[in-house]
Amino acid sequence: MKRTTSESQQATRKKQKKVNKTELNKYMRSYHGCDDIHLQVFRKAKEFLEQKTAVQQVLYPGCHRHLTASLVFEDVTYLDCDQKVGTVFSDPAALDWISENKLYDASPSLTFVCGSYTDAKVPKSQFSLAISLSAGFVSPHCMKHVAPGGYLLVNDCHWDARTAFVDPQLELVGWWDSSTSQFSSNWMSFLC
Repeated sequence: MKRTTSESQQATRKKQKKVNKTELNKYMRSYHGCDDIHLQVFRKAKEFLEQKTAVQQVLYPGCHRHLTASLVFEDVTYLDCDQKVGTVFSDPAALDWISENKLYDASPSLTFVCGSYTDAKVPKSQFSLAISLSAGFVSPHCMKHVAPGGYLLVNDCHWDARTAFVDPQLELVGWWDSSTSQFSSNWMSFLC
C-alpha cells in the first residue's frame, strides 16, 4: 500500500517530535531542568555582575548539553567538541522549554559551535562573560574571547579556578559562598 503525502508528513512530524523529546530528555536527565544546581549560581552571578556592568553575550566552552545558562542569560554561545550534543541547542522542544522558563523578557539567543575550546572559532574580545564549569583548563584558552572588563565564572573542577586565580591578567572580584548561597566580595570570609 502506498502512503499518501499527508501520511508521510504525519509520520515525519511524529518522528521529529520523538527526536525533540529525546534531546530535551537527555538534558533533563543530566541537569534536572529548573532544579539544576547551577540555575541559582547563574542567577546570582548575573545579579552580582550586573551591579558592575551589563552581561551582554556569554561564551560557554565545554558546555555539553547544559542549556540552563539560557534560562538566565539572553545571548549564549555554547562551544563543545562533541557534535552529538549540538542537536539539543536547535531542538524545538528544548527551545520552547527555555522560552517558557527563562528569567528575562527578551527572546533567547542560542548559538552552538562545534569545536575545541583550545582553538575556538568564535570572535575574540566579544563576550562579557565566559563560563567554565567542569570542562578542564578553559580559562587559559578562552579569556581571549572575553572583552576587556569582562568576567569569568569558573569552578575549581580540574583546578581551573586556581589557574585563573594566579593569572596576572585576571582579578578575583567575587566567589560563591555556599553558606549564604550568594556571591561575595568580603575578603575576610574568603580568607577564613
